[in-house]
Amino acid sequence: MNSDGLSSANNSMRNGIILAIFALVTTGLTAFTWLLTKDQIESEKELALLRAISELVPAELYTNDPYRDCVFLTNEQFLGTKEPQHAWRLRKLEGAVEKNVAVLISKDLDLNVTGILTEFFNIDISVTE
Repeated sequence: MNSDGLSSANNSMRNGIILAIFALVTTGLTAFTWLLTKDQIESEKELALLRAISELVPAELYTNDPYRDCVFLTNEQFLGTKEPQHAWRLRKLEGAVEKNVAVLISKDLDLNVTGILTEFFNIDISVTE
């Protein structure tokens, strides 16, 4: 092998090492950024959901935390999909009696409200907690 072939192989090896180091550094920075921001992102998602709910149902009508009181519902005919859908339950305690406010809110990926159902009437819906 001549010296040109050897230097070309060395350049390729050096470039590969530089690329690998760059990939490791950028992956590490991305992971570090995610670790620093994951709690803030989750908090913002919760606030966005609570804002959407408060636009539809006044906060005085429920006493629980709907973000943490969530179930998945399935009913293809009623919900239009076989995929489980989020349902955030609103509950109000009056003395020792719990009164449910039946509300189903659907939203798209940008947290825009796309539908609301305020009561359930004899509908067979499977609930998964």
